[in-house]
Amino acid sequence: MREKVNLDTLRRALPRMPHQSLTSALSTLNDAGLIFQNNSGYYEPTEPNKYEYVSKMRERVRYEKWKKQGEENGWFKEQFQEDLDLPEGVQAFNVADKAIGVDESGQMFLI
Repeated sequence: MREKVNLDTLRRALPRMPHQSLTSALSTLNDAGLIFQNNSGYYEPTEPNKYEYVSKMRERVRYEKWKKQGEENGWFKEQFQEDLDLPEGVQAFNVADKAIGVDESGQMFLI
């Protein structure tokens, strides 16, 4: 059986570790696909053959959250895909006067 723990359990097990450091470490492990947080809030180790998949899904979720927040707050002045010569599948946004490209996997980069 794989062991799963929640944040409170980890805090009690690591009382000297500051909360921000602990959550940062969990986020880094989650980003790498080494662990995942289930619907009950427990962290579980990822099966080794699923590291890449979990990492890409985490990246996609972060991108979707970033994009939704930007749309809701009006940070995207306009989409100007047709004005740029970009590879197929890449979208471009003008965010805070910076040209940001986003590919199909959700990877962001400056243009």
